[in-house]
Amino acid sequence: EGEWVCKVCGYSYNRGECASLFFEEQSAGFCCPQCSGSCQRYAKKIGNCVGTMHDGGDAPILIFSFGGVALTIAFGIWAVNNL
Repeated sequence: EGEWVCKVCGYSYNRGECASLFFEEQSAGFCCPQCSGSCQRYAKKIGNCVGTMHDGGDAPILIFSFGGVALTIAFGIWAVNNL
């Protein structure tokens, strides 16, 4: 319970628009009605501040993305020199 805000677009979760369910009762497939962001993109509003959920954030995605780019570049250099 409490107010939940989409970190992508700023939409405030409204029980009345979402089958009268509290945010915590929504299924894992719930998306923001305004921007279609996933439920992991919501944060709980405490006073005037918006907190973040401890879901690991985007760090794993960024690490693997940069790793993939580095491997692609390395393979390209190897291919140019050896093929």
